[in-house]
Amino acid sequence: MLLRGIDGYSQAFGAPGFIKINASWFSQKERGTFAGIFGFMINLGRLGIFKLGPALLAGFTFLGMWQVPPLHWRWLFWIPAGVASLVASILALVVKDTPEECGFHEVHPGEADHADTDVHGEIRTVFRQIVTNRVVWIIAAAYACTGAVRQTIDQWFPRYLQEAHQLSMSDPLFQWTGFLIPFVASTGSLLSGIISDRLFAGRRAPVAAGIYGIEVAVILAAAQAQSTLAIVISFVAISFTANSTHSLLGPAAAMDIGGRKMAAFASGCIDSFQYLGAALAIKILGWVLDHTGYTCFFYYMVPFGVLGFALMYSIIHRTSLRNEPLP
Repeated sequence: MLLRGIDGYSQAFGAPGFIKINASWFSQKERGTFAGIFGFMINLGRLGIFKLGPALLAGFTFLGMWQVPPLHWRWLFWIPAGVASLVASILALVVKDTPEECGFHEVHPGEADHADTDVHGEIRTVFRQIVTNRVVWIIAAAYACTGAVRQTIDQWFPRYLQEAHQLSMSDPLFQWTGFLIPFVASTGSLLSGIISDRLFAGRRAPVAAGIYGIEVAVILAAAQAQSTLAIVISFVAISFTANSTHSLLGPAAAMDIGGRKMAAFASGCIDSFQYLGAALAIKILGWVLDHTGYTCFFYYMVPFGVLGFALMYSIIHRTSLRNEPLP
């Protein structure tokens, strides 16, 4: 547990760092699209280890020429660590924090967010600006709702299909579900970001509010589904909506709020609520299932979608999410 805790803590540094770097490289009307790509890469990693992990344990033939025997389970930790080390080395050698470091100046002329090219913020000022911005906490609360629904689907769909519909993990329909959930998650991330950039001029709240509304409708429809295929489609559709708001409110909104200097801290504040919301929701869900079975499984997610919609609707009129300068 200690090692996994240290591992999780170390991994938590990744997202804020990437988000801060890209806040400098992209304008407000481009950040939603980047956030979609960011979400796609997260889900690509999930899909990759889901395929690679079983192959490492069972053995496989590489490129039809090299036979890899079944490996010890520790390889499931060693290989990702090796990949992460390689990527970290490339980042350290190649990636630059700002366009100016690469010799590109005035990349986004006329944008107030890029008028000051300095990315270093004074700790006290950054803390005050982010913590006193009520929009940060509205988005963080909505992100907790996103985390609750997202993790309910990701963590519970295997057990639900096995116990409520007697679908074995080797069944092709189960395998397709495991593939489609991260696939549509990536699609939702990309589409929501592009829509917010191109149709709403970089505004996140209107798109997120609409997606939460769709999510509620999908969950209510899922609660009425009877066939296994309908349930699978429901899981996939809910994953699409949950990951759409995930990319909008985590990376994109954090960059809009914090800009070059404060995007990382804004991201940390908002992203932490996703995991807090998920942890609390999964804990309560276990109690609900113990007392009601799977009867209320889908209904359990409805309040999170409704609350997310209400929170986003409360700031739907705002063209900027940033705080006013403090004295």
